[in-house]
Amino acid sequence: MLFNFTATQKMRILTTNLVGVLLAPTGLVGVQVNVWGALLALLLSAMAVTGLCRRLAREASSIELFVLLYVGLIILWAWPVTRFLAPLLPLLLLSVFEGAAFIGGHLAPRSWTHVSLVMVLAASSGGMLVRSAETAQHDGVVPLPNLVPENWHQLRPMLDWMSQNMPAGAVLVSNFDPSIYLYSGRTSIRGLSMTPICCITRLKTTCNRWGPYPRWKRRLRARAHAEYLVSSVNFSFRESRHLRRLIEGL
Repeated sequence: MLFNFTATQKMRILTTNLVGVLLAPTGLVGVQVNVWGALLALLLSAMAVTGLCRRLAREASSIELFVLLYVGLIILWAWPVTRFLAPLLPLLLLSVFEGAAFIGGHLAPRSWTHVSLVMVLAASSGGMLVRSAETAQHDGVVPLPNLVPENWHQLRPMLDWMSQNMPAGAVLVSNFDPSIYLYSGRTSIRGLSMTPICCITRLKTTCNRWGPYPRWKRRLRARAHAEYLVSSVNFSFRESRHLRRLIEGL
């Protein structure tokens, strides 16, 4: 973000990523994205910041410095932040616990603060585990928090058909490219021009990253040498509706 984009875009990236970081604690454990979920996320974020500051005041160890540098890098990066905060969850929970202990010492007996915090985290994580188990049994996949999973029972016949009917050197274009490559053995590319600022602005109409249909078609044929175009549902990808619109245009 530092050496690219306009001043307005820089501010949009910074504020969007900052809000994403503050709301991430609950989204990563499967709490629904609504008003109550946002309030809980802000409360946990406040505890995490308090705990981190207290740990920094005592001793700035490599753990605290790593958290600061990592979060700072994510905030300044023109890309949605939530998934990249997942590796920090254990360290963030440690800071949340430290912050809750400090706040509880002023508002209530510390033991009650700890018990309440553990109950909230256990309830949210437990709920996500139950939903994951149910979805895995029904659809054959483990879902990501707050995302609609693909149904493996529907995808597997398509991948099997590719393995049996397409040449070994075929190049496929799909929004499901990693799974197609892994399960069919065929080269698969996304074939899309990824513009970071469009991911931040949630793909508004001004961010049509693929341009007119003829240009998109020429790029797929001339540059990617693609031979097959695969259309799949991809509920979890924001760009899937734009890709479907391009496919309909072709």
